[in-house]
Amino acid sequence: MKNPFKRSSRLADLKDQLTKFEAGLLQLQKRRDVVSDILEQGRGKRRDFIRDNPGAETPAEIRHAISIAEIDAKGTDEEITEYHAHIQELRSAIDQEGERVAREEEAARLEAIAKSVDAAGAELKAALASVAKVVSKIEAEIPTDVVILDLGSNDRPSHRDQSGPATPSELVAMIVAEGLAHQAPQLFEMKYGYESYLQRFFDLKKEQPEWRSYNLPGPAHDAVSATRFVISNRLRAQAEAIRAGDAVRRGLATAAE
Repeated sequence: MKNPFKRSSRLADLKDQLTKFEAGLLQLQKRRDVVSDILEQGRGKRRDFIRDNPGAETPAEIRHAISIAEIDAKGTDEEITEYHAHIQELRSAIDQEGERVAREEEAARLEAIAKSVDAAGAELKAALASVAKVVSKIEAEIPTDVVILDLGSNDRPSHRDQSGPATPSELVAMIVAEGLAHQAPQLFEMKYGYESYLQRFFDLKKEQPEWRSYNLPGPAHDAVSATRFVISNRLRAQAEAIRAGDAVRRGLATAAE
């Protein structure tokens, strides 16, 4: 299986090419220095000859040496210009490839987290199925002809705000919430100075979950679907955005069936 975190072979190839071009450029610059010295020496000989032999024609060997050096210098300068252009292109390509690799690694990291969270969601679904069986067993054991606890109107959701005896489901909800708060207190928030028992306040299908204070909740999602709606699908949407080089989108991806 391909390791998504392995550095790009293309990136390594580009860096290798850059190293070769930079080494070649250094050699060309040294060559240019040598050619410049030869050219300056030839011009110096020409100056000396003209000074010492006014009106005489400069010897062919001096003119030829200068001409060859000038051609060599011009050609070397052109090669240096070409090398600079290639080096600039390679550096730009390296930057682009580095950014692509970084995006791919980040996208792969988020996808790996999403996969792990999906697996944990399946574990949670199985665990909650066991809890549901125990809940049903306790509810069946609670007598309905005995008032175990009275609840005031403020202790119930707004659609059921009358006072009266707690139902078996309400009692079990308190027990389950209390036990869950003991195991995972971070899931419960303080409000008005006390902790209320757990309630399902949010519509997970919405892009931005909203508190349903005045609406009856719809059918509950199982743990796998809830995990995908809340976490893993959002991570996958961000992974796609990162891979595409776009600004990270916070939107909700379509739930996997």
